[in-house]
Amino acid sequence: MWSRRILTLEETARVLARMEEPNKLILETCIATGARISEVLGLQWKA
Repeated sequence: MWSRRILTLEETARVLARMEEPNKLILETCIATGARISEVLGLQWKA
């Protein structure tokens, strides 16, 4: 079994620097809000 760990700010910045849109935006939203990936992917725009 594997254990989880929190990335440092530097590690997070390196990951984000290598990502492309729209995946980068999704990950940035998760980081900024504390939401899970499934929650962010379930978001819907309302007019």
